[in-house]
Amino acid sequence: MKSVQDGLLLGGGGPVLLAGGQDGPIPDSLTVTTANGETFTLNRQQLTHAATIITVGNGITDVGRPGIKIALMAALTESTLRMLTNTGTYPESANYPNDGNGSDHDSLGLFQMRPQSGWGTVAELMDPQYQVRAFFGGPTGPNYPSPRGLLDVPGWQHMDPGEAAQAVEVSAYPDRYRNYAPVAVGLLLTPPRHEVRASPRTRLRHHLRQPDRPTPQPRPARSRLASHELDERQRRRTRRPVPHLARPNLVGVFPDFDGLGGIGDLRAVVGALLTFVLIVAVLMLIVWAIVWAIATAHGNYATASKGPNRSPRGARRRRPRRRRRRLDELAPQPRPATLGPDPAEPLPLWHRHRVSHVKAVSIFWLIFVSASSAMFRIAAPGGVDGMSGSLVRSRFSDRLTSRGGAWIALSVAVLVMVVLFGIFGGAQAPARTGQAPVGSESMQVSELMEQFPNADRQSVLVVASREDGAELSDADVEALTGLLPVLDAQAAGESSEPMVSEDGRAAVLVTPITVGADISETAEVIKELRGEVSANAPAGLVLHVTGGPAFGADVATAFEGADFTLLLVTILIVAILLIVTYRSPVLWLLPLIVVALADGLAGRVTAAAGSFWNLEFDAGIVSVLVFGAGTNYALLLISRYREELQRTEDDRAALSTAWRKTAPAILASNFTVVLALLSLLFATIPMTRGLGVPAALGLLIALAAVLFVLPPFLAVCGRRVFWPFIPRPGQEANQGRAWRAVATHVSERPVVSLLAGLALLAVMATGLFGTSIGLDQLEKFRVQSDSATGLETLSAHFPPGEAQPIWIITDSEAAGEVAAAASEVEGVARAHPVGTTDDGSLTKLMVTSQYSPGTEQSLAQITSLRAAVHPVEGADALVGGAVATELDARAGNEHDLLLIAPLVLAVSFLVLLFLLRSLVAPVLLLLVNLASAVAAIGAGAWRSRVLFGQQALDLQVPILAFLFLVALGIDYTIFLVHRARTEATRLGTRAGMVEAVAHTGSVITSAGIVLAAVFAALGVLPLVTLGQLGLIVGIGVLVDTLVVRTVIVPAIFGLTGDRIWWPGKLHARQGESTHGSRTPSIDVH
Repeated sequence: MKSVQDGLLLGGGGPVLLAGGQDGPIPDSLTVTTANGETFTLNRQQLTHAATIITVGNGITDVGRPGIKIALMAALTESTLRMLTNTGTYPESANYPNDGNGSDHDSLGLFQMRPQSGWGTVAELMDPQYQVRAFFGGPTGPNYPSPRGLLDVPGWQHMDPGEAAQAVEVSAYPDRYRNYAPVAVGLLLTPPRHEVRASPRTRLRHHLRQPDRPTPQPRPARSRLASHELDERQRRRTRRPVPHLARPNLVGVFPDFDGLGGIGDLRAVVGALLTFVLIVAVLMLIVWAIVWAIATAHGNYATASKGPNRSPRGARRRRPRRRRRRLDELAPQPRPATLGPDPAEPLPLWHRHRVSHVKAVSIFWLIFVSASSAMFRIAAPGGVDGMSGSLVRSRFSDRLTSRGGAWIALSVAVLVMVVLFGIFGGAQAPARTGQAPVGSESMQVSELMEQFPNADRQSVLVVASREDGAELSDADVEALTGLLPVLDAQAAGESSEPMVSEDGRAAVLVTPITVGADISETAEVIKELRGEVSANAPAGLVLHVTGGPAFGADVATAFEGADFTLLLVTILIVAILLIVTYRSPVLWLLPLIVVALADGLAGRVTAAAGSFWNLEFDAGIVSVLVFGAGTNYALLLISRYREELQRTEDDRAALSTAWRKTAPAILASNFTVVLALLSLLFATIPMTRGLGVPAALGLLIALAAVLFVLPPFLAVCGRRVFWPFIPRPGQEANQGRAWRAVATHVSERPVVSLLAGLALLAVMATGLFGTSIGLDQLEKFRVQSDSATGLETLSAHFPPGEAQPIWIITDSEAAGEVAAAASEVEGVARAHPVGTTDDGSLTKLMVTSQYSPGTEQSLAQITSLRAAVHPVEGADALVGGAVATELDARAGNEHDLLLIAPLVLAVSFLVLLFLLRSLVAPVLLLLVNLASAVAAIGAGAWRSRVLFGQQALDLQVPILAFLFLVALGIDYTIFLVHRARTEATRLGTRAGMVEAVAHTGSVITSAGIVLAAVFAALGVLPLVTLGQLGLIVGIGVLVDTLVVRTVIVPAIFGLTGDRIWWPGKLHARQGESTHGSRTPSIDVH
């Protein structure tokens, strides 16, 4: 007889169960418990199917125990280990041995496979062994190579078992497979008659029933079908107990809250981080390829030169013995201001090759991997940075901007972009869905609603009123009744008769429609329905189509073309500001082209990442970040390039020096924002959490474009690109005169200047008083829509909750008690049952509120409803719906703000600490930055009342605004303070700050204005949320640029002096030849 260690088996001698090496017959039943605490019983036939899966799996190479476990999880989820027919679609399926009838579209069998998808014929799919072999797939599978089985999924052995099952099944509910992981393990490991438990927590009494269950049934099943023919979706429902709530709290909103930041799914966070690391690694390899190509090309140029190091043809070149070089030999020596090797002292040929490749790898490590002092340290005499960091940057920048290196870099960049655009050209990010945290009560209700009949149907409301506002006549009502055939032609069922309001001035018709999986499908249905209603509207009546589906359709319609409009406005703003800044008809095109290409590539890469990891994010925010940050980096580089051109006639040497001086500070700025964005991975709101990785990837792409594509572009164009104001040596006499005067005034009166700056911030922060958080449904749109107008009419004549009812899911036996408890809550117009699941175990109650959706009264009502229905014994009632989702989203955003804000501050502090080698400076600078952020949010809230007429900020605005304000504000602090420390080593702290303000004033102000204007472009989008975010961040950037950097920070440096660097100390700076010796420094202009 065959045997399978530790598992179920159908062997030659009959069915047996092997557990821990002990043989025994397959039991008549086995009680199991899922990860969610749901207990049910598997009968002998179901256990026999499990044995079939194990037997077939052990007979296929490379499946092993992990593959069998995945297959058991999939079969448990899809059919609860039953061979289900589908007589509705395939009547002939009833002719084959089966365990009941299913009703999931056109699916069949253990794994619910579809004939039309290519899995096989009906006869084949009704064979359990065929289905198991098809699921495992591989070269020996009956469906190889498509549709793919488990063995056809690349890297399935390293995937989470639930994700691997989803990769084969492609279910609309990808998270439910892991719920059956403990049951699958139990089938493999547990001896007969033992109960498999995954978690001791359960309050649910709804066990899935089997006809041969050994324990008595608590009540008969109410399904019209036999109990073994239940819809398999009912067997997969996830219900969790919700404790009594007097108000929203973390435990109530997040049932899986574990005290570690409320991370709903740690696997998703880790997976997103791993994906981010993988994509960054690919980008680093691409950059390394560019560096290697440039280094190799220069090595080839060297070998072509004639000199004493060139060996005669055919002669064997002897390689000198390597020895360890002393530190004093590595230190840079003064040499003429020339590019490339000194012809008077040619390096040995072998040494040229070694330097080319070793330095290429060193540059790669320096820029992308090592957060070492070689990147950010202010040069100290004889220090490590002076020996390696600047030397490596100097060699690389020389080659990147040389005549041959520039063309090579541009060619490689074009090739890489063409390849990446081709690979990611068709990627699309997932659609934005729910706002509430995963696992919240409202999300549980949304999942349970799928188990009710016609779950894909929702109601739209046709609201009618007279143009003159008078009462509806009998003729008007009769004319509305005549619309029913028109509505029914577009509906998924029969529409209701007109319901007239108590005041007689309005009527409403309820029409059910089928909601598509894609919002665009629903939007098309709503568009056709509105067209028919408008074409057949009775004379004298005004008709509006509103309701949940109509609101979703209006949002989708409003965003049609909005992203293109945003891109166009952003490009126009950047172009105008660059023209004003450079005063050149040519120069502005270079950074604009580079940043635009980076934005296009970032859009496709982030869409692919979002699609792969199901990350929900707003592509408009990512685009604005890429344009804003990329333009800022370009401004810093080009500004420093202009400054160096005023010191030397060699434009390539000037560009090389500019790259070397600005690259470390740009890297520090970029990494600060990237790390701050990655902290969003710990958020609980899907839209907030999903923004972190795409935005970070976009900024890294912008960084690579500015550092490795823009410099070769500038090198090819040369000095003439600044025409007609071409910088020449000797033109820097008046550099920064106005900014130097301002900084000098502040340094002479630091106390007065500091108090004045802080007073301005305090006045701006007063805008927070009286500002609430959260907008109702009508306040979220900048433009008026048909659904919003219809809701206003409906709210004026009917209970406002008619458009968006509250849903309660409860045990059917306690439905009456729950309805009675809900009816007692203040503001509830009525509460009544509207349907049950197929087996009758769950009942859905519809609660109509007297309050407008999204108002404070409606939110408080949800809290009262939960407090009223949760204590009902045996009900396990859950309250959901649009308003409940809003309440859970509000609690989730509050939680995220309290978690993410400290993380962003900690990241910023660590970067400043590492960068400045001081404890005092980071603390003071971070406090100023925090005050600036609070002031900007206050000013933005006040301006929002004026511009948008809103008394509140939307839920996501505070956390995203705080993130961008702190992270982007630190950018300008890094640019200024780095230059200040560089100058302080030779002038002292106070004079060094004055010099830093003089040199950085123009470029940082230009960068701040560009970034503020780009964020303000978010106002062209139809959502008030994005308009508020753009307004607040724009104000904050201007405040950082014009007040914090110009007044407050110089005043702090003037008051503290050298103590600002404690416990570090300033070292006297050695003289340097800017275009010759490569003595390092981090310098920004």
